This record gives sequence, C-alpha cells and structure tokens, in this order.
Amino acid sequence: MRIIEPMSGDDTAAAKVGTDAKSRRLEVTVERVRILSDQWAARWKRPPTNEELAGLIRGWVGDEILYREALERGLDRDDELVRRRLIQKMNGLARGLAESLQAKEGDLRAFFERHRNRYEIPARRSFNQVYVSLTDGAEEAEMRAARLLDLLPTMPSAEVASQGDPMVLPSEYSLVTIQEVASRFGPSFADTVFEIPIGGWTGPISSSFGLHLVKVIEEAPSHAPSFEEARERLLIDVGDQRKVAAESELAAALVSQYEIVYAWDDEDLEVPNVLDMPQVPDLDLLATLAVLAPRHGGKGDVQMRIPVDDSGQVDWKRLLQDIHRTGSHNEIALAGGTPRRKSLIEPRTGADAAKPGYVQVASELAKGLNLASSASVVEGTPGWLGLSCGSDDMAAWILRALAAENITVRREGTTVFVPVASGFSLENEIVDIVLAVASVFHFFDDHIRVDDHEHE
Repeated sequence: MRIIEPMSGDDTAAAKVGTDAKSRRLEVTVERVRILSDQWAARWKRPPTNEELAGLIRGWVGDEILYREALERGLDRDDELVRRRLIQKMNGLARGLAESLQAKEGDLRAFFERHRNRYEIPARRSFNQVYVSLTDGAEEAEMRAARLLDLLPTMPSAEVASQGDPMVLPSEYSLVTIQEVASRFGPSFADTVFEIPIGGWTGPISSSFGLHLVKVIEEAPSHAPSFEEARERLLIDVGDQRKVAAESELAAALVSQYEIVYAWDDEDLEVPNVLDMPQVPDLDLLATLAVLAPRHGGKGDVQMRIPVDDSGQVDWKRLLQDIHRTGSHNEIALAGGTPRRKSLIEPRTGADAAKPGYVQVASELAKGLNLASSASVVEGTPGWLGLSCGSDDMAAWILRALAAENITVRREGTTVFVPVASGFSLENEIVDIVLAVASVFHFFDDHIRVDDHEHE
C-alpha cells in the first residue's frame, strides 16, 4: 500500500528538505495498516473510519521516522535508561539460555560433594494445636487454656479440632521444619514445639496470635540425604549458579568480535581485566551464549549464529530455548515490542516450488515450526506451509501477530499459512519465521489463552 500525503502551500520548505536530504524508504504495508486497524477495533469495539485510519497511519509514520532518526543519530547510546534496559535484556537472554542447558550427571555429583552440608534434611515434627484467643484478656485466656489442657487428653481425636477458638491457621501440621513453624507462629513458639516431649498435650505456649495447647505426634530426625534424594534441589541450584555465571560469561562469548582500546596516558592507572573469567569456564554455557553474538546481513536484518547438533543438523531445540525460557516472547510487535525483522518476508510465485532447493527449505522450515508452536504443520498450496490452530479466534490472532513481525501471512479457517521459497536462507528468512512463530504462539498461550480462561 502506498500512502501519499497531499502537500499544502505551507509545506514548500519541508518539500525542499525532503528533496535535498538523503533518500530513505519507509513502506507502509497492507499488514501494518491491518494491525493499526485491529488495534483500534480492539480498543473501541468498532473498525476505524477512513479518516480515523488515515490519522492512525499518519501517526505511525511520524513515530517510525522519529524512531529511525533517533537511532541513526545515536541518541539511544546517550540515554542511560535505554542503556540499562538493553543490558538487562541481554542478561535476561543469557540467563534464559543458561537455564535451557540440562546439567550433566557429573556436574551434579561434583556440586553435591562440594556442598553436602547445604542439603542436610532438617528435623521435622508433626503436631496438633488448639488456639485460645486473648480477646477477653490474658487472665481469662490462661484460665480457659488450663481447663482445656485438663480436658483434651480425654477427648476423642475427632473432637479436638473443634475445641478452642477459630483462627486462620490449621490445627494440624504434618512433618514441618522449625523454619516452617517459625514463619507461621513466630521463632519462640517454634523453638518450644521442637523442645517439648512427644505424645502429650503441653501448654499454654504463646505466639503472636495468642495462646496454644500443643501435642507433638511424631518426629523425623535430621539426616544427610543421598545424592538421589538431593537431585531435585541440585538441579535447581546448579541451574541457578549457571544463570548467574551466564551474565559474566556472556561477554566472554562476544569479546572476540571487539578490539578494546584503552585511550589514556596515565601510567598509574592499571588496565583492568574486564573479562575476569572463572578458572574453569562452563564450555557448554559459552557455546550456547555464542548464539547471542549477532552479525548483520545485507538487508539490515539481524542474523544469528545457528547451533548444530553432533550430526551437523540445525539444533532447533537449542535455538528456541531463549523464547521458551526467558519470556522474550513478551516483546512481540503486536504487544508493543519491536518487530524481529525490518524488511518484509514475502511469498514467491507458485512456480518457485519447482526450483532446486525448495523441498530442502520447506523441510527445514517445517522441522523448526513443529518445535516452535503448539500447532500441527500442514502443507498448503505451493509456496506456503500451514499452522493448524485450535479455533478461528486463535488463528485470527496468530495471523495479526505474525503480520506485525513483518511476515506475509494468510488464513483459511483455523489454519494460518506462512511463506516458503527456494531462495530462503537458514540464517535469514527460515530462522526469522521460526522464531517469530515461537514468540507469538507462546505469547498466545501465556497471555491470550490464559486471559480467556480467567474470564470464563
């Protein structure tokens, strides 16, 4: 779609500037107009009029020009808030990629041996408690507690829970630690519960709520766990350690692309070791973080280093981990984020399907799409692969979201089609389509579908 604004008599100067300035191209696509229209309709519950739509397009063009000009002038580099936000997003991607790595058995066992004390299972106790409120005064509460203490040993277990005053906390606790008791009743109460003998009613014991009569039922002493008992916690702890390390090791994965120059003549100022690498770097982690090292393609779109598996095939699972783990799907264009691509991925003619390489491209794209979404991948007419969605509403939303990512899409009922062509490259169109699909499907599952259920 081509939008030509009429020029008034007062726009002569602006026209001259536009003629003399460096030529730039800003295309307002059909997909962009549809997105603007859909956003308006979602807010106002009706489609925009032609006049309103023209205003939306004019506003988007103005904003996009200002955004591009700001980037060209390097204004983002002078803004500390922008700088901090981008650093946070890079670290977030690094932590997410680190989280995607499955810890090896040897790493878990080595960590367990170094930190055995951390995994000691503390003593636990099961107990019942009967609450006595201080509402009528401390003296009255003490007398009521004393009467109950005489009666409780003679009562059937089924009647005990109905004694005393009602309170927000349960009357029975099964094998809880002293820390868990302290978090509910306070440290002093917890210490007493773990000191009194097992088997009889004791009290009253004070807490921040009032008075309690307590009977300890059983105790499980503290003990050192086996490796298998500690495995679940080890997986969490080793993963957390790796995520923290990822932030510092990300620079190591990227540093080879930079020449660092220290431009000073002060002999007393020591050159810092900015990459204070750990003694034994996590090679698996460094290899994974290398995916974040970008290189720029000829069309201005960011390309990625493609990880491969042992057989030399594209490791789609690994490539998709940043979408699954970091929540970066929250940045999709339809939700206000920046489109992954600057240029539009467009379909070719149906005859392209007969060209050499088409089958290979379609096969690789289908493999990535199968892992990237919850939809079934189906063959469409030549030049298209379909994503079978669960409903018309879902298909319509996915269509708009992918269009916002600068991918030409079409829909037939509950199936959304994305283009495939013999000339698509792995580093460019194929990766961009797969990652865009992964993002929008996960956004739909995490936000749109969840929101729908919450309003049922």
